[in-house]
Amino acid sequence: MEFFPKFFQILILLISVLSFSNSSFVNYDPSNLLSCDELYSVIFTNIDRITDYIDENIYYLKQKYPECIDLLVNNGRLEALDYYLDELDKRKIEYRKDLAKSISHIKKELEDVNIKYRFQKITYKNIYPASQWAQSLDNIFIEIKFAHRHDSPGCLEVEDKKIDLKEDSLSFTGTCSLGDDHIRIDYNVNFAKKINVALSKSELGAVGRYRFTLKKAERGFWEKLLKDGEEMHSNMRIWYEMKEKYQDELMGYEKDEDEDNEKDNKEKEKEDDKDDDPKKEEPKKEEVKKEEVKKEETKKEETKKEETKKEETKKEEVKKEETKKEETKKAETKKEEIKKEPKREEQKKEVKKEETKKEETKKEETKQEETKKEEPKKEEPKKEEKKKEEPKKEKQKKEDEKKDETKKE
Repeated sequence: MEFFPKFFQILILLISVLSFSNSSFVNYDPSNLLSCDELYSVIFTNIDRITDYIDENIYYLKQKYPECIDLLVNNGRLEALDYYLDELDKRKIEYRKDLAKSISHIKKELEDVNIKYRFQKITYKNIYPASQWAQSLDNIFIEIKFAHRHDSPGCLEVEDKKIDLKEDSLSFTGTCSLGDDHIRIDYNVNFAKKINVALSKSELGAVGRYRFTLKKAERGFWEKLLKDGEEMHSNMRIWYEMKEKYQDELMGYEKDEDEDNEKDNKEKEKEDDKDDDPKKEEPKKEEVKKEEVKKEETKKEETKKEETKKEETKKEEVKKEETKKEETKKAETKKEEIKKEPKREEQKKEVKKEETKKEETKKEETKQEETKKEEPKKEEPKKEEKKKEEPKKEKQKKEDEKKDETKKE
């Protein structure tokens, strides 16, 4: 009987050894290890064999699994990669850093290919972009939109940008895609006056826009942006937000310039008048007198206005002083009331004490009256008890008398 269990044990051992030796993917000897390419060609053609491959080559995987992950990623075997990573997770093999590296490497290669061939062999539509401009005394502001109209959507990104800024001109070129259309932007401007290129700036503005801040070579007001003989393009317009921002600065400068121009014109007229005949001088003198009279009248009106303003200011000051006096009076009355308040409180307390005393006396009087009323009520039952006791006493007396009589007999 003992022979049979030993025989079965030996059979089991032999079967396990034979199955272990017949496995075609057991590679514990490093010299006999298959490469990742060989394992890929043998096993990864059949996804169901991945678990067998991992179990039979666990020592190899702990050293070479990054190469296998890279191989699967590069060849686009996503199903096999999914099964493979799941089995690695079950065996707690850390692979995430190597997976991220291989994916980032593939991404970079695909992006390079996309950039290389994206804009090749494409027919572009040349457009003059929508733009707007404004100025301050020191700068010219230009904004370009990557579209052919102000109210249409623009390209989000522009590639192959080229900016050529000179003292008297600006050019901007670039390519972009707007939906199915491929666009080449071409913007050119020749300035009416000179620009300081070294102090000028350019930057990306809002989405689909590019901005220039161009420093003027000389501080002042430009009557127009383009040089003589050039007309504004239909897509160009005034940048109203910037114009409003610097309007006060420009208005003050324009007034000063107008006054200087008027003075220069008057001086020229005077010089021209001297050269004319003496007959022409008389009507001019009369005109000068009329102008002087007008100036005097305007001065008088201005003085009157100033006087009225002064009177109004005086009245306002008087009103302010009166209000201040009233406020001070109110403050003083409040202070006096605050001072009187403690005395009033003491008086109130005394009155309350007197009222409490009166209430207590009233309560005592009411109690006394109630007690007086209750006393006769208490006496009545006592009288009744006495009446009840009297016949008893009489009976006892009679009994005593009888006893005495009996004794005497």
